[in-house]
Amino acid sequence: MKDTNKMILDYPEWHYYPSSEKPPEWAHDFVAVVAAAKSSLSSVTVSDLTSDIVLSHLAPGLTLLNYKVETNKTAAAKIRRPVLLVPVTVP
Repeated sequence: MKDTNKMILDYPEWHYYPSSEKPPEWAHDFVAVVAAAKSSLSSVTVSDLTSDIVLSHLAPGLTLLNYKVETNKTAAAKIRRPVLLVPVTVP
């Protein structure tokens, strides 16, 4: 049985869940952006990566896919998203 969750790429290794469903096209597009930045992101060859550095390498490709990407930590550059928090109760 063919694994439809994987692209024909060596990097990054990824899996889509639920595995019984075919990954949507956006998942392939996203992984392709990460794969294109491999030389700048692979911890095998690059050290001292921070989230800011990683985003700086991914931002151009993600922006082309219409993602909004924070490019710095100023208040004006922040992307606000609502978050649903559910309190965890311990029995």
